[in-house]
Amino acid sequence: SCFTPQEINRFKHQSAIPYGGIYDTFIGQKITEELLSLLEHGQSVEKLKIRNKNRYRDASAEKEKEFLKQQTEMLLEYDKDIYENINRPGKIVLDLGCNDGKNTMARFKDVPNVKIIGIDRDRDCINSANDKFSSDSIHFYCADIEDSSFNSFLCKIKEELNIEYFDLINLSMVLLHTENPYRILKTIRPHLSKDGVVFIRDIDDDFNFAFPDTNGIFRHMIDICSYCDILGYRQSGKEIYTYLKRSGFSHVKIEKMGF
Repeated sequence: SCFTPQEINRFKHQSAIPYGGIYDTFIGQKITEELLSLLEHGQSVEKLKIRNKNRYRDASAEKEKEFLKQQTEMLLEYDKDIYENINRPGKIVLDLGCNDGKNTMARFKDVPNVKIIGIDRDRDCINSANDKFSSDSIHFYCADIEDSSFNSFLCKIKEELNIEYFDLINLSMVLLHTENPYRILKTIRPHLSKDGVVFIRDIDDDFNFAFPDTNGIFRHMIDICSYCDILGYRQSGKEIYTYLKRSGFSHVKIEKMGF
C-alpha cells in the first residue's frame, strides 16, 4: 500500500522475461511483449534504481512508529561501541534527521556537559522533541537539510546559541533519503571543529543476503525495496566515502559493514 503507481511500474517492468523452455514456440511473442512494455515506459532496467526525490511517511503514523522502533532497537546496539568511542565530555553535538529526539537522547544524553542540537524536517516531531527533552543545553529545530537556505539556518543557530563549531555531526540513516548528499556534506564541513567527527550510518542492499533463501523471497523483497522512494536510495552506502573525500573530509574510516 505504500507504493505509488510510478514505483509499481519500476519493479513491475524490470523482472526477468518469462521463459517456458527452449522448445516453447511462444517465447518469441513473450520477448516481444516484454520489450514493448519496457519501451513503453521509456526506461532501461539499468536506470531504474536511481536516487530519487524522496516521498516521506508521516512520522506519527503507526506503521512508521513501529518501523522506527524496531530499527532503533537494532541500530543502537549495533553502533553502541562506536558512539562510546566518539562521544566526549563537553562537546557540541549536531544530530541531523533527529526525528522525535528519542534516538538523539539515547545516544548522547549521558555524555557529561554535552550540548545537543537536533534538526528534522517534520514539524510534529520537533514539537514533540522540544516538549519532552528541551533544556538549556538541548535544543531541537525544524528545517530541511536539503534546502538551499540550510547553511544560513546553521549560522543563525550557532549565533543564537553562541556556538563556534560543532564537535560531532550525526547523520544516521539520513543520506539515503536525500537527492544530493555531496551538497549536504559540503554545507556542513565548515561548521565542524578542527578535530571534530562526522558519523554517518547509511545502507547498501548489495551487501544484504539471507541463507538459505531457497525460493529467492528475501532477494526479491530487497529488490522491491529499491523501487520505493519512501525507503530511500538503497545503494547509497557505497557512494558516501567518495562524497566525503570530495567534500574535503580527511581520515575517512569505515567502522562496520553489515550486521
